[in-house]
Amino acid sequence: MSEPATNPSSPPPAAQPSPGSETEVKLPRFSLLILFALVSIVFTARWLGLYEFLHKAIWSNGFVTGGYPHLRKE
Repeated sequence: MSEPATNPSSPPPAAQPSPGSETEVKLPRFSLLILFALVSIVFTARWLGLYEFLHKAIWSNGFVTGGYPHLRKE
C-alpha cells in the first residue's frame, strides 16, 4: 500500500525509438540518384536551349540593336 508518489507536473520518461523509427538515417537508393541526375540533365539541356533561343530572338532583332550599330547583323 505504499506506492511511490508521482508528481503530475513532471514530464513522462523519454520513450526509446523503435528500430524502424524516423530517427534512423537511410541512404537513398541508387535508382533514385540516377533518376535525380537524369532529371537534372534534362532540365539543364532545356534551360540552355531556351536561353539560346531567346538570345537569338532578342539580339537579332533590329529594334533592340538599333542604337548599337556594331551589334547589327546585316
